[in-house]
Amino acid sequence: RVRINIDVDVRRPEAPLGDRLSNAVDYERLVAKTRALVGARHYNLAETLAEGIIEICLADPRTEAARVKVEKLDIIADAQSVGVELSRCKA
Repeated sequence: RVRINIDVDVRRPEAPLGDRLSNAVDYERLVAKTRALVGARHYNLAETLAEGIIEICLADPRTEAARVKVEKLDIIADAQSVGVELSRCKA
């Protein structure tokens, strides 16, 4: 079992968003793509999975940076989780 947290920094829009979902980052799409990535194969390293999720996040042109935390749950008997947090900005 893993727990994934995704945090994205979004570029300030040139025009108001107008409270329209089509003008914003589609978080449902990010989650769907993340689920597909997780389900595609086994990941030995949380770092590898986090990098793949960051790639998904940065593919959206509105996203400037992403931070992804991947925690493996129930791996160590006396810890709730162990994991990694990675961040990357667009160049």
